[in-house]
Amino acid sequence: MCIRDSHTGRCGSTKLWAILDRYYRAKYSGDNTEGSLKKLNRRYNLLEDNYFGLFEFYSPRFCEMRVKYPWLSVRVKQKDGLYPGHNITPEQDKEWTNLRFEAWDYVHHITCDHFNKNYLIKYPPFSPTYEEERAYHEGRMKLEDFEMNIPPTDGTDFIILRRRNKIEQGISRWLTNKTNLFFAERERDKTELIERTKKIYSKRLSFKVPAWAEHTGIILIDKLMDRLVDHLKKVSKNIREIYYEDIADLEPYEVLEFMGITDYEKYLDKNFTIPFIKTWTR
Repeated sequence: MCIRDSHTGRCGSTKLWAILDRYYRAKYSGDNTEGSLKKLNRRYNLLEDNYFGLFEFYSPRFCEMRVKYPWLSVRVKQKDGLYPGHNITPEQDKEWTNLRFEAWDYVHHITCDHFNKNYLIKYPPFSPTYEEERAYHEGRMKLEDFEMNIPPTDGTDFIILRRRNKIEQGISRWLTNKTNLFFAERERDKTELIERTKKIYSKRLSFKVPAWAEHTGIILIDKLMDRLVDHLKKVSKNIREIYYEDIADLEPYEVLEFMGITDYEKYLDKNFTIPFIKTWTR
């Protein structure tokens, strides 16, 4: 079993990944604990367990970079003067992205090709740099100018996750990048922080969101995803497209049922939980 959850950002991918990861950990590795989105929990070892789950912040190469390249540990972008405290160059941003894709392919090579392990990987396949997004918006770059990172397709099932409402997606992305709050773990209740931040930026959002949703790549990334899906459909039959709105209000077990997984009660309690709460939504 090799599954890649490819997404366009701020579209429920962490929720879907956490639910599937909890199920597959229980099924293949006998681990029915809730787990954590911030701890690796033995995920360094690709050979010990029958299942390996990885998402953006779990990559071993990424963890190495957090020590070697601390400015890349949080990949924020300096846009329109919104992040004056973070001076990440386009070159540094691109380096982070390329190394992440290298790590993803390495995991596939080790777990699937050589040792017939099971894995679930979640990642955004497109991460245009600020300069690239700006160049596209100004007409200096076209879609065909963007490099397409083709993941291994042999034996791989693809989940393509998107969001129908681009304005809400733009709001979520703006708030996430502005506050560096990508998700909140349940044991650390950040509701007060979230509500306070929403109040601070609510007035500015009314003017920023439409431009932000377009300028920062929501529409661009959607078009790039269309191009990737068109390619994948030519080489793989195992592709499923899902929208945030399909799963946003479902309980974890209902998400599994939506995905066609019906044997979860063999491994988990029906009311199992995942280790995070919603942050930015509507």
